Amino acid sequence: MNKIYCLVGAAVAALIFYLMGERAGRLQCAKNQNEDVVIQQSEIVKLQGDINAETFNRGVADIRRVLREKYTITE
Repeated sequence: MNKIYCLVGAAVAALIFYLMGERAGRLQCAKNQNEDVVIQQSEIVKLQGDINAETFNRGVADIRRVLREKYTITE
């Protein structure tokens, strides 16, 4: 009878350890995914900043020249 209690206790302990490991794995996966999202968002913000800086630094004359070259009215 004492051996049965030990076996059941060991099985319960193994199940608890398995579930704790699974939960830790899920938390680690969620943490890694969140870190990847933060990295992607920072890259997007940096790219938008570069694009906005290029757009801001262009002069009105340059924009008019480009529009005139691309969209002239031909008769």
